[in-house]
Amino acid sequence: ENNGRRTLQHAWSQDSGQTWSRAAQVGGLGGEVETAVLTVDVANQPHVLAVNEGTLQHWLWQDERWLAEAGMEMEGVGALTAVVALPNQLLTVYETLLLDATQADAAPQPNLFFAQRMLALPSVLPTPLPTLTPTPQPTGAATATPAPAATPTISFPVAAPTSNAPLPGLPETNNSWIRLAMGIVPAGLVVVVAFFVGVRAVRMNRG
Repeated sequence: ENNGRRTLQHAWSQDSGQTWSRAAQVGGLGGEVETAVLTVDVANQPHVLAVNEGTLQHWLWQDERWLAEAGMEMEGVGALTAVVALPNQLLTVYETLLLDATQADAAPQPNLFFAQRMLALPSVLPTPLPTLTPTPQPTGAATATPAPAATPTISFPVAAPTSNAPLPGLPETNNSWIRLAMGIVPAGLVVVVAFFVGVRAVRMNRG
């Protein structure tokens, strides 16, 4: 506000908002600003639309200053919005109060209106800034997991099965008593021979 009246001020930056110019009034707007809106065209040129003293005024930012465009008379504007449609159409939607002609005693009712204007854009449009993407972090090379070595299997020789074949010269028999006797007889002969050898040795010593 300026002296109790609402005025439209602006400040601009050339370093992405690090520093700003001193605030100044937009163009030559006089009187009290009722409502205002800011939009940008495809050439990145800012446009200000403001309702001032019953007129919709249009200002274009160019060469570091505001240039006045043609205005349009209107009264009782309550809300205002604007957008630039591709490629060069400035679209404005605003609200105003109107009386119903069929009802003399009725209060004014809000109505929505639409207006458009063709913009004169520069022949060469600015190159859009590249979109910065984060640098991917390097990932380590995948290492192959060595397969476990096979455990060697130690094999031991297996004894050959014992043959039950009879000794040469002996008759083959399945009688367990005969086999037992055949095992006892040789042992008895060894004992008898040893006995006689011992007796003979004793007699010789006495004689």
